[in-house]
Amino acid sequence: MNRKLFVSFFLLANAFSALAEENTVHVNKFKDNWFVGAGFGVQEFIGNPKSDLSFNEMLTPFVNVYVGKWLTPSSGLRIGYNGATFKNNEGEDTPYYDIHGDYMLNVHNLLFGYKQMRTWELSPYIGAGWAASRGDFKNDGFSVCFGLYNTFRFTNALFATLDLQANMADKEFDLKISGDEAFDKLCSASVGVGYRFKKRGWDVCSVKNVNVALLSDDEYEAQLKADSASVAEKKAQEEELARLKSQLNECVKKQNDLMTEIKEEKAKQANGIANLSEIDKRLTTKTVFFTAASTTVANKYMVDMKPLVAFAQKNGCKLKVTGYADNATGTSEFNRSLSQKRADAVASLLEKLGMAKSDLIVTAEGGTMIANDMKYNRRVTVELEK
Repeated sequence: MNRKLFVSFFLLANAFSALAEENTVHVNKFKDNWFVGAGFGVQEFIGNPKSDLSFNEMLTPFVNVYVGKWLTPSSGLRIGYNGATFKNNEGEDTPYYDIHGDYMLNVHNLLFGYKQMRTWELSPYIGAGWAASRGDFKNDGFSVCFGLYNTFRFTNALFATLDLQANMADKEFDLKISGDEAFDKLCSASVGVGYRFKKRGWDVCSVKNVNVALLSDDEYEAQLKADSASVAEKKAQEEELARLKSQLNECVKKQNDLMTEIKEEKAKQANGIANLSEIDKRLTTKTVFFTAASTTVANKYMVDMKPLVAFAQKNGCKLKVTGYADNATGTSEFNRSLSQKRADAVASLLEKLGMAKSDLIVTAEGGTMIANDMKYNRRVTVELEK
């Protein structure tokens, strides 16, 4: 079979599937979409003449195995073997086997379109084969069967099955003579497992405005190339979308990492002063000295204050500004006012250096006698505060 006839066959087999997905068909190669399965269940023989035994008494084990291929998402073929024993109308166990070929129609894919991840699929089937019974005598002959083949997806490859089947054979299949023209029948129900071989998917071809029967070899090659280019373009778009999604995920991750770093840095700044040792706190404390009764800050203290302001801003600290005066001169009220003015003068200097007013704690202690030398009591201290 040349390629043109091969594709034409699959396009015709997909006529029903095309109703569910307009202008497209699903095709595969001969080696694709094969499956095997086996089941075990029970069966009931209904023969001529009819048995006087009860329904339960006529039940016997049933075994079936099969191999098949899906030609399209909605149509397939399989070859099966049924075998075991059945009870004839006298209750005698009669060995038999039935080899049959079936045509299967997947109604889910036919009516609702192909879906690889569908959990349950129902496929009615009809078939014909050769049935043989073996007892004291034997009877071989043509048989027909029909049934409902249910599959339940576990994975892309593995699935469970429920197969309901009825077989009709020669009226003397049970090796009993009957004048009735009706068939002997075997009705069975079995559960089992199946396996799908690779490739398990389908290639999609466009048939819009194409009359397959009239295609020349050159036209067929051109259509095949066009379909291949369409598939390649779709694949490239999917790859580009996947790349963009990957970049977006990477950007989101970097943003989350940056936000985490910012939170950690803020926490470090909030706890920065607590992490300083007492020696560090003392080393960072600055002192501004004044002459008697003066509130003027000398320019040289600007140099000392800049590093302290920068450190406080980096670590999220406040600055505590405390003013002092000596208690050897002036009244208590005068010295308290003087120490407050000195503290305010230094605070004003810190604001000019960039310190926010809300981050300054300004206090005044008035006249003190901390140092024996009076000139060292005329001062303002600036220290870090959490």
